[in-house]
Amino acid sequence: MKNVGTNRERARQLRTLLWSREEARESERYEPAKKSAQRNGDVKTGQDITSHLSGPNFACRRQDSLRSYKYRRDCAFRSCSASCDSAVKMEVDLGKCLEVAKRLALQAGKVQAGARREGSLSIVSKGGIDLVTNIDKQCEKIVFEGLQEAFPEHNFIGEESAPDVVLSDAPTWCVDPVDGTTNFIHNFPMFCVSIGLCVGREPVLGVIFDPSRGELYHAVKGRGAFCQNNPIHVDNASSLNEAVVCTNFGHSRDPQVVQAGVDAMQALLKGNVRGIRMTGSCCMAMCHVARGLVSSYYESDIGGLWDVVAGTVIVTEAGGVVCHPDDDRPTIPLKKGKQRLCCGNQQIVEVIHQHQYGHSDNSDGSK
Repeated sequence: MKNVGTNRERARQLRTLLWSREEARESERYEPAKKSAQRNGDVKTGQDITSHLSGPNFACRRQDSLRSYKYRRDCAFRSCSASCDSAVKMEVDLGKCLEVAKRLALQAGKVQAGARREGSLSIVSKGGIDLVTNIDKQCEKIVFEGLQEAFPEHNFIGEESAPDVVLSDAPTWCVDPVDGTTNFIHNFPMFCVSIGLCVGREPVLGVIFDPSRGELYHAVKGRGAFCQNNPIHVDNASSLNEAVVCTNFGHSRDPQVVQAGVDAMQALLKGNVRGIRMTGSCCMAMCHVARGLVSSYYESDIGGLWDVVAGTVIVTEAGGVVCHPDDDRPTIPLKKGKQRLCCGNQQIVEVIHQHQYGHSDNSDGSK
């Protein structure tokens, strides 16, 4: 994967280079005077020369030189920062990004649908019950090669081939080629292709394709969310007895992690939630929230950035919020590592948080 520095990193590199060059020039400029002073015994070798290089003409010339250097340096720094900012903005044509992402999602989804019909799966364990197939790798290759060809200066994070790349301010694609791999292996029709784009560590574009139903979800920041080009919106449930809530148990079987998941569900059941569903796909669950098919989705053991970037844009553009499940902080800007979130309309997310981590006098969460 080709990674490039951010605009700040580029500016910092240029500043360092300019500074070192100017320091070298200043040193060369005053070296003859220094050697002369040392020969005449005015200063010892290794002693600071600046206090001994006095005299009105010399002092004025040095002061003018330093002022000129600082002016040139500051102009260069401002020019560098402006140029880098412009370069990053020019790189991110969200219209083109959306067009390419939709095309690649459909291509990868076609591979998944064909593999299910033909039964041509090769399954490998990544550890415990975390599985990967040849189709995961094939689909990621399709998506990443297509993105790299279209956007060679962008960064890439993928579940199978680049999970350790650090999310920076540079345009970064986060791809899950098959979200819901276990479902895919068992032919349970809840799996999808997820392609998300972050700029400045903020999700700005999401495309998710559900090959089992032939449904393509997409959203771009500030432009709304769509399924099959039809606008979608979160539901308006305001209490648990109106809400169907989706969650999942991840791959961890650590007793504390499992018990926390059980306790979170039990809190909702005590609050008289209308229903709890587990579909085994974070990305599909977020699409179902955005579409209003379920009221909320929460989970605290999500694999990585590739699972949440696209869905975050789709949910928020559909009128929802995406927060940390235990303290209601927004999940943006995103960070590397395991992900934790609760999403839905603002009111139901607050009600779920209150029941799972706070105290409520109303069993159904109504106000």
